[in-house]
Amino acid sequence: MAANPVGSPMYPPHTSAQQAPNSPVNPSTLNHGGYPELASFFSRCSRYLHLRRFSALAVRLLLYRQHEIRTLEEKLETLEREDACDSNANNRSFSNNFATLKEEGCDTQKLYTQKRIYETLKLEMKEYGK
Repeated sequence: MAANPVGSPMYPPHTSAQQAPNSPVNPSTLNHGGYPELASFFSRCSRYLHLRRFSALAVRLLLYRQHEIRTLEEKLETLEREDACDSNANNRSFSNNFATLKEEGCDTQKLYTQKRIYETLKLEMKEYGK
C-alpha cells in the first residue's frame, strides 16, 4: 500500500505556529519524529485522533474490583458476627462504635484485621468509583 503524501486528506499539511491552538509548547520545536510530533499533530488536527477506549477491559477490571470488594465485605461481616458473640465487651462493640477499635483492652489481632480490611476497602471503593 503506497503512503499518502503530506497534504492529502489523511496527512494534512502542518499549520504554522500562529495558526496552532494556544499551547505552552511551540509545535515547530517538536518536529523530531516519534510521539512528540504525533501528539503535536493530533493537538492541531484532533479530527484524526482515534484512541481505543478499552471498554471491555475496563468493565472486566470493574468486575474484578467488585469481586475483591465483595470478598472483603464478606470477611468484615464474618468478623462482625464473631465480635457479636465475643466475651470481651470491647470486641462486641466494634460494629456499633468505631471508637472502640482504638480503645485499650481490644483484641489486637482482631483490631489489626478489621482496621486493615477497612483501609483496603476504602482504597478499593475509591478506585471502583472512578
